[in-house]
Amino acid sequence: AARLSLLGDWWAALGGRGPALSARVWPRGLRAAFPGPRRCVEAWVGEGAAFARYVTPHGPLFLKYLPAGWRDERAFRRLAREGAYLRDLAPLSPVPHAPLLHAALDPARQRAHLVTRDLTEATTGWGAFATDAEREAALLEVARLLARHHAFWLGRPELTGEWGWDAARTVRRARRTAAARGASDSSAWTPAEVQAVEEATHALPTLLAGVQGV
Repeated sequence: AARLSLLGDWWAALGGRGPALSARVWPRGLRAAFPGPRRCVEAWVGEGAAFARYVTPHGPLFLKYLPAGWRDERAFRRLAREGAYLRDLAPLSPVPHAPLLHAALDPARQRAHLVTRDLTEATTGWGAFATDAEREAALLEVARLLARHHAFWLGRPELTGEWGWDAARTVRRARRTAAARGASDSSAWTPAEVQAVEEATHALPTLLAGVQGV
């Protein structure tokens, strides 16, 4: 079955159909959105998705996609959710983000991709910090940015349904993820991590309220 899925995906890719499933072969929708030559700077497979960076006449582009043959429901949901956030909510926030330029979903085959502006050259990688003091200062900046991000969204009317804050739902999700450890899922959480989630759900509303407007 896995081999048939892989063959089916590549057949669709070579025909230009559906979301991207390779860094080298773009579907018709992507080629139409970004016509002209492109050069792949780097491509890699990470946890939950694959990634590629390009130099194009339209500027630097960053592609995130699910590779051919993958049938990972959790990865598909995360990528679909990320695309929805970048499209509908991120433009409202004052926190800088890579703007969404293109997205495609195929729920039937659990395939998806999104394209954003590639901000790699405009940001600082962790390896650029040479001393503990520099790394500590960078971590503080990351913490401030995250606090600003979450404080902005606290209580916003746009966050309804699955986007709304639900402490009990968050804890249930953490417990389900931990239960998957018994099914040999290496990404499942430990009991200590679940406890940390439970403690955070109680503390977060007060903490975020304290940094609103910062």
